[in-house]
Amino acid sequence: MQEDLVKLDTASGIIESAKVNKIYNDITEINIENDKEYKIALKKQDKIVHFGDGTKIDQKILWVAYIMKQEKGKKGDIFVKDIDKERTYFRAK
Repeated sequence: MQEDLVKLDTASGIIESAKVNKIYNDITEINIENDKEYKIALKKQDKIVHFGDGTKIDQKILWVAYIMKQEKGKKGDIFVKDIDKERTYFRAK
């Protein structure tokens, strides 16, 4: 039960940060099955975000917004599990 509340709190944090960063309307699904690997579907953009755990939500969402802008029109995966610049990247499909 406690684990589910943590997952819900993380999903709420992702939604709130996405609203602030104006990417909320791009999110079509947040997969919370694994609390170490949240996944966010951006179906209009044809991208999946590999979000990692529920830490540093605001910074991760900033990276997602940046990468979405840089890779507009491309299908693929966005990785922000580790927000060090060297480990935040886009992989085209």
